[in-house]
Amino acid sequence: MANIATVATAAILREDAARGCVTAHGLLRAMTRYYGRSYCVPTWSYDDYSRGCIYLQHGEKCSPTGVVQAWERYSRFLQAIWVRWYDDGGDHDAIFPYTADGYADREWCRYGFDRVRISGVVGLGDNLEKDGWYSEGPGIWGATISGSYLAGNDRCDLLVEYPRLPSPTTPARGHMFASETTFRWADDDIPAALVRHEQAIVAGGVAVEFRWRGRPTRVYQRRGDRWWGWYLDDWDNCVATGWLSEQSQQAARGRTGRCT
Repeated sequence: MANIATVATAAILREDAARGCVTAHGLLRAMTRYYGRSYCVPTWSYDDYSRGCIYLQHGEKCSPTGVVQAWERYSRFLQAIWVRWYDDGGDHDAIFPYTADGYADREWCRYGFDRVRISGVVGLGDNLEKDGWYSEGPGIWGATISGSYLAGNDRCDLLVEYPRLPSPTTPARGHMFASETTFRWADDDIPAALVRHEQAIVAGGVAVEFRWRGRPTRVYQRRGDRWWGWYLDDWDNCVATGWLSEQSQQAARGRTGRCT
């Protein structure tokens, strides 16, 4: 199989939509094929109806046709359906809204972090201290660093023997790095303050963890002679420009959603 897409959606309800007129269950059935069967990605939903938003996850092939079907069925109750789209043939999530005008322009989806922790690194102490890192124990360093990155959030359930980690929705499938010298942080637009230590961390570390408001969002672990990585991002640490604008508009209407 190919072009398996993990589709995370946030349906924004109209202010005049009555409670129960549209639910997570109803939206998910509209978005998935064959009466609820998702394409290779576990379904997940969270009905935050009191705050005007319904969150879902499902799998698609090639294009988000399920979003169009859901809009056709429930558009009279919706302002927009925001989509975070990861195709396993690509590298990074895209984000865009679907409204009465159809698809808006896509942008690469950025995710925020506010803390980084690395373990197992020896001989890096002096360099890390100069960048504001502090020791949390032998070979363990932490730093309060605010920034954002690009990521590919893969929730495909094929090849389940691959190592997996829990995420806010369903377990994230890990990917093994073919190279022994890089995490490809420059390609993911990781801040330069971290990229300059990347090779030393890969060579001498055993684990790296990015966090957002206390929860892991991006995790690396050395398993045997190879590194594995997991992306655990969700709407809560999504800092894409369009999505932040949507959240500001919701706040102006007196709605404070789950993701803020």
